[in-house]
Amino acid sequence: MKARRKSWILSSAVVMAIMAVKLAPAEDAEKSVNPIPDAEQLGVMLKVDNMLDKKAPWEHKARNIERQFELLANAHVRWARVMVGWEQLEPKRGAWHWEAADKVIACAKQHHVQLLWIIGSTAPWDSTNGEWDGAPKDLADSGGCFPQYVRKLVARYKDEVHYWEIRNEPNLDKLKIEQYVTYLEQGYHAVKQEAPQAHVLCGGMGGRLQDGLGYFNKLVVLLEKRNIQLPFEIANFHVYPYQAPEAGYKGTDGVLRYTQACDQMIANTMQQRGLETMPVWITEIDYPAAAKHQAEDPEYHRGESSQALFIKKIFPELARQHPNRKLFYASLIDDYDCGGEFNSTGLVQSDKEYHILQPRPAYAALKELLAHPHPTP
Repeated sequence: MKARRKSWILSSAVVMAIMAVKLAPAEDAEKSVNPIPDAEQLGVMLKVDNMLDKKAPWEHKARNIERQFELLANAHVRWARVMVGWEQLEPKRGAWHWEAADKVIACAKQHHVQLLWIIGSTAPWDSTNGEWDGAPKDLADSGGCFPQYVRKLVARYKDEVHYWEIRNEPNLDKLKIEQYVTYLEQGYHAVKQEAPQAHVLCGGMGGRLQDGLGYFNKLVVLLEKRNIQLPFEIANFHVYPYQAPEAGYKGTDGVLRYTQACDQMIANTMQQRGLETMPVWITEIDYPAAAKHQAEDPEYHRGESSQALFIKKIFPELARQHPNRKLFYASLIDDYDCGGEFNSTGLVQSDKEYHILQPRPAYAALKELLAHPHPTP
């Protein structure tokens, strides 16, 4: 998404702590990685808000949205994570532009794709810093512009969208955690006011996983101190297996071992907070196609073929023993707003203007995986 995701070098203490996690022996890796138990568990993130920011005719943007959903349908993908920003829906206060969001909804219905919708960003006209990543100026007002926007959005699409995520990567943007507590609470109550049966996710925690887990822990503690009932029903994290070497997982099976360690770290954090029964979704997980950005693991350092192998073996690993978990590959096309490794994480190649180019082998791998989701006896 828009928030730039950052990779950091782990401190030696954290590396030792992560490496202390009990992992499956390398020789058992193949046994522990099976096809996904349910194709409903795996989804893909789309690039809509980024593409809408580009200077292109609406007809081109509408076709881009259509093409992304056509690619999802061709690959048997049943879930998509998507965002059309507040500033794109309401560029000026009271001036609503629903064309792009309506197009997303129509395409999702046409291709039978369920949506996880990110309620995110801040309209610059209501932002403390005049940008999308600032806090709303009237955040202290429970009837302010942000909850009004959420109610209007949810009321319009509540029959089609049943899962709402409150902001993307709040731990990496410019809201202080105290501000995000208020933002999250306002968003939750606004969703529930319009759609009581809808489900709310906290914002996906980005960057290094242990940083995201630390923020999540502080968030829950702060909510408890304020005696606020948790304003979300699904926890939400981002996992980037290409970061395996930074965490000390190098060499053969490093990517798999790091993925398993991430799974255990998430489980530990949820247990520490008494949230063992809360569903956990991973709304961004990806692997670059460019070898220069891949992990130092012989199998996963061979360019596009390693990205395809990641889809076959590692992508399903985080869903394997978690029937309530959904994972969203990030993303269908390349993400040039974040740069670096994200320029080649797409299942399908795109250029800086988000023109859709050629599918990568990883796209074919996902199509095969979702066409035959169950293990063969």
